[in-house]
Amino acid sequence: NYNFYRRDFIGADNYLYWEGRGFALSRIERYELAAEAFREAEKIKKASGNNVTTPPHVALFIEANELALAGDYQGGLQKCDQALQAKTNFAMGHHCRGLMLDRQKRYAEAVAAFDNALRFEPDSPSAMYRKGNALRKQGRLREAVAAYQQALSRYPLFFEAQNNLGAAHYELKQDQVALTAFNRALQPEMESFDSDVNPRDTLYNKGLVLCTMRRYRESISTLDDLIRRENRPEAKARASKLREAVGRNRCS
Repeated sequence: NYNFYRRDFIGADNYLYWEGRGFALSRIERYELAAEAFREAEKIKKASGNNVTTPPHVALFIEANELALAGDYQGGLQKCDQALQAKTNFAMGHHCRGLMLDRQKRYAEAVAAFDNALRFEPDSPSAMYRKGNALRKQGRLREAVAAYQQALSRYPLFFEAQNNLGAAHYELKQDQVALTAFNRALQPEMESFDSDVNPRDTLYNKGLVLCTMRRYRESISTLDDLIRRENRPEAKARASKLREAVGRNRCS
């Protein structure tokens, strides 16, 4: 969504590159890296000697990012609201509200915030995806499926949306559709766009749905592959536990 700010378009010595990078990273909750980018933008502004000022809504958004980095999502929400008072059509301000509300488990309000973000940035796959997550957390699974499909229509290689589409179908007990979605998510051309899903979790999901479908040998093969790759102790223990259950033709 920030191609205009790409390094190869305008150069790393332009503060707009770093501001754009900060926005993009904050959008996916990479708050520490976003803060570093915003600081670099400020450093370049000061060094230029051109008295470049940061617009109030951007300054408030940067403060929201800092508060989110510290885990203060309510404080971050207040800064997002103030940014929107300064500029009501600030799409990233609405997206920011959605993230802060989601972190506070205020999922219905988060959905409304992402809808507002989409009013001003209608082609944002990230807002569609985050809306889908907030819907899924409320059990509004069919609406979540629609949101993930919308995100994938804008960005077909969106790995996280593809994985979570499979998870929503699985929760709807649509096992074959879920398996198709997981298999698609595991294709090498898929790209991580939002950074909140690990591909090894997709392998676990695939193993689970194969078990549910009573395709036990395929489930075991998938889980064995996962266990070989997994380096997170808790995730590896979870996969090993499921593998042991599948060996007894059980899925839990």
